Parts: sequence; structure tokens; C-alpha cells
Amino acid sequence: MTCICCGGTTWQAVATLPRFIFNVSARIEKCSTCGLGRTVPAPSVCFDHYNIAGDSVTNFKTRAEDYRLFARSLLADAPIRSGRLLDIGCGGGFLIEEATALGFDARGVEANETVVRWCQSRGLKVSCVDVSQLDPKEKFDLIVISAVLEHLEDPAKLIRSTQKMLGEQGSILISQASFDGLLPHVLPWGWYGWQPKEHFWHFTPESFRRFADRTGFDIQIIRRSLHHPWYFRGKNILRNPLTAIARIGGYLGYGDSFNAIMKPRRATEAE
Repeated sequence: MTCICCGGTTWQAVATLPRFIFNVSARIEKCSTCGLGRTVPAPSVCFDHYNIAGDSVTNFKTRAEDYRLFARSLLADAPIRSGRLLDIGCGGGFLIEEATALGFDARGVEANETVVRWCQSRGLKVSCVDVSQLDPKEKFDLIVISAVLEHLEDPAKLIRSTQKMLGEQGSILISQASFDGLLPHVLPWGWYGWQPKEHFWHFTPESFRRFADRTGFDIQIIRRSLHHPWYFRGKNILRNPLTAIARIGGYLGYGDSFNAIMKPRRATEAE
């Protein structure tokens, strides 16, 4: 297989993920050239896979404050503070709410029809459509793509589609898990960033720089850590040692996520 970030063809083993933890047996391999990770075997998911009800709304309601905190932290890295914003894969719409409060004209697209109806019932401008179905004449100042690209067999296709929707000075704000962080290195079985049933790819800042360059973007990387809350009661309290490792990694510059600001590379006058 050819690496989607650098074109490399040599891969090496990183981790083996047991079925009793991840509900599927899989392994992670990384590109020997740029460090991009891939799930083997690849997931068998498609757009319709996410258009299911399940307990999505209940989950969003239960963890609403967590999602709002994450949305605020992500928007804090945005290069602008107002304008037209599109959130691709907007989930429960919390980033749209936070962006609207900041002064953005914000809307989103989401695959899960039940979640879309819940967002709409709260007055949010959310549609259940694929990005390719949006009006190509619509232009946005900021497009947010958080925890989406790893779900796509061909993430470059989405990036190229969004590039056409950017205004003249528009940019894309990306949030990605990063498997070269301290927690996935020390305790790979305890890191929920893998999600081998749904994630094709596992990025690092270096591999994502290659991906951005390959798709025609200049990029700024901001190292972060995934949201690892402390638990004070219930069964989740067992995750606190993992939370401690993740937060230490963040303090040391080895966080298990990163945000990226992508701007289309403009042709120079000389060209």
C-alpha cells in the first residue's frame, strides 16, 4: 500500500490491538518514511455507517460540558474570530454553538440524521448531507474538521473539496489524535485514539505536514493533548492513571493530539 502522506511503500509494526479491549483484532503499522499510521486490516465503514441513531444523542447530552470545553479550546486556536464557519462532522453541534457565541455565522454538516434533528431542534444550522452536496458557490472563512479525516479511506478527497469552498483568505482548522504522544507510546492498549473499527489512518504532526504539502496547503501545527478528564466516581475512575500520563505528555510537548491551521498554497507572481 502507498502512504497517503508521502507516497512511501514500506511499513513497520507499531502495536497489536487485542479484541477484548477494542472489540476487533487489529494491528497498527507506520510508514517508514513519514510515520503515518494505518489500521490493518482496514475498517469496513462508509458514510451510511454513521447515519444511525444508537445512543448518540444521549451520549452528547451526558458529556455536553466536555464537548463544549473541547470546542472552546479548538476555537482558541482559530486564526480568525468572526466570519462564515462550516463544521464538517459537527456531531452534537457544540462547536457551532460556541462559534456563534463568538460572532461567527456558523453552520455544520453531520451524517447522523437523529443527531441532525436534535441540533436543528436547538436552532442550529445543521444539515445531513455529504460535503459534495453543498452549493459550490458558498464560500467560508473557516472550515473546521475535527476527528474526521481518520474515518475516511481517502481524506485527501475531502480536503480538495473543502479547498474549493474557502474564501479568498479562508483556512481550515483541523483537530487530530496523534499516536506519537506519551500515552499511546507508554500504554497503547489504554489509548482510545486508535478506534480500529472506524479509523483508517493515525496521524502525527510530521506525517500531517507531509499530507498538507501533498494536497497543496501550507500548515501551522499546534501540539495539544486529547481531552482526558479526571473522574471522581464510577467505573471511569480507573482511567485516571491514563489521564495522568496523557497530561504529563502534554506538559512535556508529547501530547496525544494536535491542531493544524491549513491555508491553500497560493501561486506566486513568478509562477
